[in-house]
Amino acid sequence: MRRLIALLLMATLASALAMAQEPEPAQEEAALPGEPTLAVSAEDIALPEGPLHLKDCVAIALGFNPKLVAANAQVREAEAALTGAKGADDPKVSLSAAHILLEEQPSLDVQGFGTFLYGSRVNWNVGLKLQIPIYTSGLTGGYKDQASAMLDAAVARAARERQTVGRDAVTAYFGVLEARAMVDVAEGQVEALAAQHDAVSQMHEVGLVPKLDPLRTEVALAGAEEMLTQARNGAEVAKANLRMVMGLPREVPFEISGEYADPDIPAELEPAIQEALESRPEVAMLAAHRRAAEAAKDIADAGDDPQLGFFAQWDFARDSRQPDTGRWSLGLGLEWNIFDGDEASSGEDQAAAQIDRIQAEAHALRDGITLQTTQAFLDLQAARDRVRTMEAAVESADEAVELAAVGYANEFTPLTDLLAAEAERTKARNDYVIALNDLRVAMAELLYAMGR
Repeated sequence: MRRLIALLLMATLASALAMAQEPEPAQEEAALPGEPTLAVSAEDIALPEGPLHLKDCVAIALGFNPKLVAANAQVREAEAALTGAKGADDPKVSLSAAHILLEEQPSLDVQGFGTFLYGSRVNWNVGLKLQIPIYTSGLTGGYKDQASAMLDAAVARAARERQTVGRDAVTAYFGVLEARAMVDVAEGQVEALAAQHDAVSQMHEVGLVPKLDPLRTEVALAGAEEMLTQARNGAEVAKANLRMVMGLPREVPFEISGEYADPDIPAELEPAIQEALESRPEVAMLAAHRRAAEAAKDIADAGDDPQLGFFAQWDFARDSRQPDTGRWSLGLGLEWNIFDGDEASSGEDQAAAQIDRIQAEAHALRDGITLQTTQAFLDLQAARDRVRTMEAAVESADEAVELAAVGYANEFTPLTDLLAAEAERTKARNDYVIALNDLRVAMAELLYAMGR
């Protein structure tokens, strides 16, 4: 009989082990692109040959930006939490072993009968235990639903972080182009003022203009050279910012080509808003947080419901002080919180309030996305208008300098007008560079607002 019971117990253990190893139903994995990594040294990254295009810089940023490394680590944390939650209602098999050495042999003094010795000083406790949850009132299911929702939230958060890094890379790339253009403008101004200073100095040498004129052109040239130094410093800072966004170590050299393609942008506002409401990861993230709150409510609701489980144990060795009851034991365990001090109802109320808060936040998020997209769309239109305006301003400023130069050469335009015209042309060119960069950044901001 004992052998039969032992065989049945071992069969139960084998079945439980098989259940524990049985694969979960197929579930869609986290939809994340290639795992980003940290580029600590030049050996960690191989850049494309030649100057980097815009798409190259974005790809590098998505592969090495530390923010994305952190975001993907959060996704892996959520995946591990989900794995743990799924195992909550799986069979558990544990092995326990203990070696016990007593100071003296166990004994019992019985009045009138003397001292009885039982057991031994050296004892072993070795057992194999199987535990199987049978009914958890939805508790383990709630934990799985909550962990799954938090994984979805982490994936959505990582997706938005990717969009943020992509936008930052685009903005930094155009920032370098803007800084380079500022250097070109400053160099053009220095070259023009240097030519004017040489011409005015020659005119002074032959007595055509007073000494004051070459002094004025010299001061203007010094100011232009200072602006050129600042522009070159700005170009270095802009490049360092792009390096930071791309996550490149300082010893990795790179240059950018300046090539890029204009993105496909909706011509009307309403399609842009609709795409933003459908594509923004924050919408999916809030929906996941709502599911997590609903699961938390289920967990709290199960807190005061009964929990039933099965256990089976086989003892290979038992403490000699215990009575001999055989090698195996089976049982059912029931746990039911009859009164928990309103802990379960409090948890349900908190979860319900959290659901209401998330619902309100979802409405606010949709309003915020609509406003952000509208603002970005209007900013893009205004940036296009500014570019056209500044193009015309540059043409007018060029013509003004030419007229002032001719007038000064023919002695009917004062030098101050010529220098003023040159300064206005430099300002117009700088304003055009800024307007062109604002247009590029406005495109990137609109795409970011739309969830691309």
